[in-house]
Amino acid sequence: MVKKSFEHKAIKMKVLFDNQIFSLQRYGGISRYFVEIMKRMPQDVDVISPTLLTDNVFLKTERFEGNKSVSLPDFKWKKKLYAAVNNSNFSRLLKRGDYDIFHPTYFDPGFLKRLHGPYVVTVHDMTYERFPELFGTEDPVISQKKETITRADKIIAISEKTKADIIDIYGLSGSNIEVIYHGHSLHPENAEAVEGLPEKYILYVGQRFHYKNFDRFLEAFAMVHKWNPEIKLVCTGGGFSRDEMSRIKMLGLEGAVSSRFVSDNQLAYLYQHALCFVFPSLYEGFGIPVLEAFASGCPVLLSNASCFPEVGGDAALYFDPYNPEEMAKTIESVVSDSNLRTQMIQRGHERVKAFSWDKKQPNFTKNNRKNALDAV
Repeated sequence: MVKKSFEHKAIKMKVLFDNQIFSLQRYGGISRYFVEIMKRMPQDVDVISPTLLTDNVFLKTERFEGNKSVSLPDFKWKKKLYAAVNNSNFSRLLKRGDYDIFHPTYFDPGFLKRLHGPYVVTVHDMTYERFPELFGTEDPVISQKKETITRADKIIAISEKTKADIIDIYGLSGSNIEVIYHGHSLHPENAEAVEGLPEKYILYVGQRFHYKNFDRFLEAFAMVHKWNPEIKLVCTGGGFSRDEMSRIKMLGLEGAVSSRFVSDNQLAYLYQHALCFVFPSLYEGFGIPVLEAFASGCPVLLSNASCFPEVGGDAALYFDPYNPEEMAKTIESVVSDSNLRTQMIQRGHERVKAFSWDKKQPNFTKNNRKNALDAV
């Protein structure tokens, strides 16, 4: 008699993501966030990604079920083609229903009519709601975001401040909201030299539009530069607009302010060699550059608004973002004191240990839909 042996095959949970953010961003913090959590899912979870065509630099290096991440040369209708192909593949996967949890990567609620099972949404900030004058009341993101968030079975907020904003703005109880902090993806040990840097400089990282408060920061830097003409300002995040160039000229800062595009490894080098990093924003959901600066050994100066005290703790110095003079004096206290900078660097190295992509992620471990929402 021949005995048959049967290998027990564990049932894996399947988590479906959509293609929204990977169609919108080539770079960007939100798309990086999703790739970071997708690749850190436990072994008993299958990640399903419908994105077939993308230029997103983070997704292109990974392989998930359903995801081929092919890039095409530039042509006129490229974005429309990407959207059509990816949306078609996503619709097919959604209709098939072979998943336990769905996680949209942005806020278009079109999936709701075809959804089979529960869904989780991550909220990165409430900028549209806190600064509606910047986007206009007709911007569809505001209404789409509200519908997607308020109907979610589970909500992940990236800071306590973001959680509080969700509760305040939408009138939710907060019982289905969990805070899971960001990590950072910079590797300071791989820093790559950047040529042509000033000997002494202050670093600004990221975009510079309204709520980022760059105009007031320029006013503050003008004071610092007047007191210390040898200190320059280095910015990342794209070239200056005409308005910015006019502002720089008006403040007498021509030749003292520069902007450049850099890779992650070059960004690490900028942090490592800066006198300090300044983040003057009026509002953020989290602020990953804070962690990058801590990890790279750069003193951090932050706005005292929004989530910054929550993230920076006692490792940063703070200022009123509406007061350029206070901002300037805070910067001056750091650039003029090497002992203080050393202490801040040490505190930053300790502080950043509290934040990691690996530290806590959505724990998708159940293998049936009934219990799926114990995932976070």
